Amino acid sequence: MTPVPLIPVLIAAVAAFMFGAIWYSPLLFLKTWCKEAGIDPATRPDNPAISYGLTFALTFIAAYALGIVMPTGSHPTHLLRFAIVIGIGIVGSSLAINYQFSDKSWRLWLIDAGHHVGRLMTMVLVLNYFGVPFKPVPS
Repeated sequence: MTPVPLIPVLIAAVAAFMFGAIWYSPLLFLKTWCKEAGIDPATRPDNPAISYGLTFALTFIAAYALGIVMPTGSHPTHLLRFAIVIGIGIVGSSLAINYQFSDKSWRLWLIDAGHHVGRLMTMVLVLNYFGVPFKPVPS
């Protein structure tokens, strides 16, 4: 397995983190997400540094993992399709299983699954821009 370069992964994680900040902002879905999740929009995490730091670390791990499994030498359109399939087929369906057993709404699922599809699309485009995954060097 070819190692994934960390600088493009870091940039992809930052871009995905920024995507999430916009997705869950008052500009887009904050009000609806809070209503569906039963959260007061004025409430902040008990320890924002831990909450956002852990979120960023997990986003970095996701970007690194994408760098491992992304198809080599693919056109951006194919990579977007790849991200959509992973986002809906794996992440979205997994969320749906959890949401149905915890009686969460389909509206909440659409917002959260949409976020994951969008962040995966953001990450594959950034990684692709930086040439990830690299084509393996023949031995």
